[in-house]
Amino acid sequence: MKRIFAGRASAKSFGIAGAIVAAAAAGALLAPTAASAAAWNPISGETWSTGGKWFLSSTQRYKSGTGDMQVKFSRLPTYKDGSPDGIYFQATKLDGSCLPNSCWSVLIGDETTKRIGASIPHATVFKNAFARWHTSQDGGSHTFVGEEYY
Repeated sequence: MKRIFAGRASAKSFGIAGAIVAAAAAGALLAPTAASAAAWNPISGETWSTGGKWFLSSTQRYKSGTGDMQVKFSRLPTYKDGSPDGIYFQATKLDGSCLPNSCWSVLIGDETTKRIGASIPHATVFKNAFARWHTSQDGGSHTFVGEEYY
């Protein structure tokens, strides 16, 4: 019999032990796992459009766990003088239509956290859509930075 693994025990000596390890590994892959929990995830972008024209993100996201989706921002678009503008924000299906229980658009201004979807099922695939509250071509910032809970 030719040795397959030079310097190691032959494959034959791993028979029972190898089968047990393989079965345990397969069981670990097939065993049900605890449900994923939603978490805060970073979001950022620029918006030049206003409420009548929405920008649909190209990033596909996946809901973990069940329950509400929320957003909060540490930076919003601003006017030239630095005062904050608002942003409309929405979670959508991949085609831009509304997710069930989230067919509303929220305006984020002074609020720190806003719910953007209720009772969204685990593993829902979605994108974000957003628009600036006011059109601002006056030299202000069009950037937003925040977190989304999904």
